[in-house]
Amino acid sequence: MDRTTTTDSREPPKPAPTVQAYLDLQMVFVFLNGRLFNCVLPNALITFQRKTGSGGYFWGNRFVTRDNCTVVHEIALNPSCFAELTDTEIVAILAHEMCHLWQHHCRTPLKRAYHDKVWAAQMILIGLVPSHTGAPNGRKVGVKMSHYIDPGGPFDIACRELLANGTVITYVERVDAERRKLGQKKRDSKTKFVCPGCKWQIWGKPDTRVRCDGCGELLVTTANP
Repeated sequence: MDRTTTTDSREPPKPAPTVQAYLDLQMVFVFLNGRLFNCVLPNALITFQRKTGSGGYFWGNRFVTRDNCTVVHEIALNPSCFAELTDTEIVAILAHEMCHLWQHHCRTPLKRAYHDKVWAAQMILIGLVPSHTGAPNGRKVGVKMSHYIDPGGPFDIACRELLANGTVITYVERVDAERRKLGQKKRDSKTKFVCPGCKWQIWGKPDTRVRCDGCGELLVTTANP
């Protein structure tokens, strides 16, 4: 009697939205931990929190199991800004908070919400430049801090590898037309500047003025090379 082997061509079911959203972030966390932190960071509990004016935050020893045996730190990301940001920008926010986790786990934990020189040095080491304005020439320490990506730095290289196969953040919050317009205006305010000599690049506000340390040249916009 002949036996015919059949295969099920149906695609496996997609993960539930909750599972997929957190799998995305955990996958990025594991990737960055390996590429930028030499796998020294412990897993944190990644949450979504809508904190006005903030892309995310870190909170040490935030959660504990009911039997009090395991304490974990929290990294919170604000999903309200996801639709207005690229995947690269979202991944950079996670890396920013992972630097706080690094300081809490590998150095002396801070007693208050602050971005000090230890944190700033680690940010620069992984290729994110701390700046209170999110652009060059901003303060590198303070209470409320942003960052910009160092072109060609470790984060830039790692993130390009991560995103080589496409999107890594599956779900973003829906936004109305007015908010989308504001988000586009914000994106349009970011300008690429290039060194005429070595072609070093940065992103900043349209009125940014910065000089290349290597060539001594004043960086110009790509529209005015």
